[in-house]
Formats: sequence, structure tokens, C-alpha cells
Amino acid sequence: MRTPRLRVLALGGVPVGMAKANFGDDACGKSTLLRSMSRLLAPRAGRVVLDGKEVHRTPAKELARTLGLLPQWPVTPEGITVLNRTRGTTIVMVLHDLNLAARYADRLIAPAAGGLHAAGNTEEVMTGDTVRSVYGMESRVIEDPVSGRPLVLPVGRHHTTPTTPTATVAGDNEARP
Repeated sequence: MRTPRLRVLALGGVPVGMAKANFGDDACGKSTLLRSMSRLLAPRAGRVVLDGKEVHRTPAKELARTLGLLPQWPVTPEGITVLNRTRGTTIVMVLHDLNLAARYADRLIAPAAGGLHAAGNTEEVMTGDTVRSVYGMESRVIEDPVSGRPLVLPVGRHHTTPTTPTATVAGDNEARP
């Protein structure tokens, strides 16, 4: 059994009505962070604070009025309603799809190796450098033409730079453009 290890991670708060997404490579601490926030996992050191109160010292009924947790299941359970930011609902989520994180989150957290690689506004965090550091993957980050938010385009390991096509004329040993 693995021991979750999430070093000091200061989220800097999540403003009311904002959405914050955690994204990162496998086993970097995304789900550990959410489990700690929801009291499913007690921190060995430090504390988890929600609205100025330590969640592990807050009575369960009081915490349930301010915190909801939707597990990462492939099918949404029956009875789930859409959270509405206009009502001041604050959302903290784990997403594995970088483009969904960039499109729907106001702020991003990129945990890496149990610590924090980057945190901040979506446009500041979702960069080619962040994707390379967190996932070890080359990419280009452009503006999404629909949403205006960052859009990650993976380059891939087998990416080749296009070259000018050449043609060989029968009986000629030289290639010509």
C-alpha cells in the first residue's frame, strides 16, 4: 500500500464563486489533496482550513453544509445537480484533461512529486513549460478560438518537422523540389 505524501501546499484560498482545478501526472497528489479537504484523509502534519476553520475539527453536519465531494467515477451518480457559480458556489476539482481544466477553471494548481509545481490564474499556469515539467511532454499552448482560454496541443514523441517534398525524375540521380 502506498503512503500518500503531499508536502506543504498553500492553495492561497479559492475565492467565492470561482473554480479551481488540480491537474498533474499520476500519483502527484491531486486526489490526496481532495481527500484531505473532505476529511477522508487526515494530514500527518499541518492542517486543512476551509472558511477559516480546520476541517478535521469541524462537526460533520456543519462541514456537509459547505462542502460536497463527487468521486471520480466514470458515470455521474443519479440525483447530482450542476453547480452554479452565479450562486456563489466554489468548485475545486481534479481533472486529467488539461483542456477541460483550462476551459472551466479560473485558477489552476499543478502538484508535482508531492509538492507544488505551479498555482495561479489559468493563463499563467497552463503553459508549455508547465506541461513539460509536470508531464514530460512537449506541447504548444495556443488561445482556444472558441473560449479564448489556453488550449494545449501535444507535440508528441514522433513529431517530425515537415520538409519540402522532393521528386526524382526517372534516370536522374538528383532529387528536385
